Amino acid sequence: MATKLDEHQPVATKWQRTTTRQGATVASYQREEDCRMNDILIRLTDQNDSEIQMAFECIGCKGWHSFRIKASEKEPNSPVWEWNNNMEVPTFSPSLLVNRGTNTQCHLFVVNGSIQYLDDCHHELKGKTIEMIPVDL
Repeated sequence: MATKLDEHQPVATKWQRTTTRQGATVASYQREEDCRMNDILIRLTDQNDSEIQMAFECIGCKGWHSFRIKASEKEPNSPVWEWNNNMEVPTFSPSLLVNRGTNTQCHLFVVNGSIQYLDDCHHELKGKTIEMIPVDL
């Protein structure tokens, strides 16, 4: 049975934590409940829980990407992705395009816990499908 978002998840233990990798901030939150960790996804919210994003590590970019699954009250017209509510084997729709038109462009689908990198990615994993990796904070 898949773990659902509203069920108990292990919670990050630091109060005001910012995680960086290669000098870039990849996850920042103010309260413990703002970042719930699982094997491959991190739930990020703002202080009012008005915006929710599900973040994951992208091996191709050697960084983090996220899908917004609930728009903030301040920006209600922001794009929102469909999600199957499965923390262990996630699927998001439609595709995610990061850094469009730059030399760091990444375009992918997440389907059944795997990342399908499309041919217009600008890294070595373009055209390949790989399993998502565990979160390493």
